[in-house]
Amino acid sequence: MTYGGRYSKKELNKTPQGTDLPQSVVVEENGVRIEHVYAGNDHANPVHLHVNGGGPVSHIGPNGKPTKGFKLTPQQKRVIDNNLPVVKKTIKKLQKWFKQQFK
Repeated sequence: MTYGGRYSKKELNKTPQGTDLPQSVVVEENGVRIEHVYAGNDHANPVHLHVNGGGPVSHIGPNGKPTKGFKLTPQQKRVIDNNLPVVKKTIKKLQKWFKQQFK
């Protein structure tokens, strides 16, 4: 298979509308679940992920830090730190998806 050609992985992962929405559950570890809910009615200002379990519900932004008005428990922070590359990659995909949807 030639990458970058007509049948490259990049081309196969796209829908006719552009970028696919990532799976809603990003991480599930030690009773903490990190997910997005953009297939429903969530807003994107800023793009964020929801952290459930291990304490009160929280929202995190692109660098795994809580968004304004939210705090993380030590257990939530540990799960985020253990999975930071996945969190960052998912946020980037979500940002790209939003750009495609609202051109």
